Amino acid sequence: MSSNFTYAHLIVFAMSVTLKIESKYQQGQSHTLLNCSSEKILKGLGDVCITYSSVNQAFHQALSKTTVVPPDGDWEPEDIAPLGEVLLDTAATLSQLYGLSRHDIWKSLPKLDVSKTAIAGYCPDYASPMTCVPGKYRRTDGLCNNLKNPTWGATRATFERLLLPAYSDGIGSPKTQGHAGGYLPEPRHVSALLHKDEGFHDHAATLLLVAWGQFMDHDFTLTATPLDSLTRNEFEDCCHLPPALKHPLCMEINIPKDDAFYKLFNQDCMDFVRAFTGVRQDCKLGPRAPFNILPGVIDGNTVYGATEAHANKIRSHVGGLLKGNHHFQHLGLKELMPAKTDVPEEGCTRFSQNQFCFEGGEIRVNENLILTTIHTLMFREHNRICTQLNEINPHWDDEKVYQETRRIVIAEIQHITYDEFLPQLLGSEVMTQYGLHLQKESYLESY
Repeated sequence: MSSNFTYAHLIVFAMSVTLKIESKYQQGQSHTLLNCSSEKILKGLGDVCITYSSVNQAFHQALSKTTVVPPDGDWEPEDIAPLGEVLLDTAATLSQLYGLSRHDIWKSLPKLDVSKTAIAGYCPDYASPMTCVPGKYRRTDGLCNNLKNPTWGATRATFERLLLPAYSDGIGSPKTQGHAGGYLPEPRHVSALLHKDEGFHDHAATLLLVAWGQFMDHDFTLTATPLDSLTRNEFEDCCHLPPALKHPLCMEINIPKDDAFYKLFNQDCMDFVRAFTGVRQDCKLGPRAPFNILPGVIDGNTVYGATEAHANKIRSHVGGLLKGNHHFQHLGLKELMPAKTDVPEEGCTRFSQNQFCFEGGEIRVNENLILTTIHTLMFREHNRICTQLNEINPHWDDEKVYQETRRIVIAEIQHITYDEFLPQLLGSEVMTQYGLHLQKESYLESY
């Protein structure tokens, strides 16, 4: 399960920089929202009023094609995806019925109130209105970080777009043709032309800059995709299976025969699956939108996990400590993260049944050695602080020590990111322009 770290990705999600970008083109006539007078109709799009009955009819029609079973417990990505597809199908039916433009689908359709339609009966609790109780410690799922907007940055939230999506149908079909009507080149051909390896060596930074950047990327972004039910890894059989046996979201990438890199390995295809379709806040309608498995804020879930179940799994529940592997302590070596034994193939390349990877707060902990090193560093930092807090406060119980240590480690991660990492990455001018410099004292309340 891989993730490509990009600087643009980091700036957008970690720094909460608000960019106001308007598309230079809109296909079809767009409408502005107006209130319709009848109680039996929703807020309309210009002179078009969408009725509750038409929404219900489109929704039930979509339900007849896809099975949606609300879970008894938390909504997992595999539970969310079918409902996301049903809502997407509902939006497609309404857009055709009312002749909505791409701009309407993106900007206006999500503003329709569906709380009085059949959709409300299926809307997950995490996407529904909620009231937060202020507390001292962060929730693992990112809910209630902002008391006025409880779901902002929470797990399972759909990603926000800066530009109008370019789906071929305005809803969710991949774009295959350009403006002139011709077919688009293969993605690998485009990336090979635009992202050439120039052999540039940056002597102003060390490998740690890249490592911390990836550690941060894994702190707040992981797009939900279909996973193998046994290994919990992304599907790797899109290229060579017959169409009837492929996963519906397979969208493998063809590699040109003259590709400078892959021709050395006789590889002509790259496995790829599309992201799951997410469910917007309040189950609003709109174009296809992937969703995030992680909280979109810097909260140390790389160390602690993004769900209560995973957080409890990696805790020792003794003295606030995280579970550790002490196997090499007799050699004078420090503890390691525990071995992942429950689903050993998840995010791990194993060469024998006796080999295991590490279990950390985030699934990609074993993606590369330098990233694993950062995970190990922060895991040890938690247990180091725990030990000191236990000595100072022997009356504290396990939960108190754990939560207080977690607060400190999260603050350390945030401080390193804003005070050391970002100035190196962005430069002083950008840091000043967007107000990213840390204050000498007090709290930042600019958001």
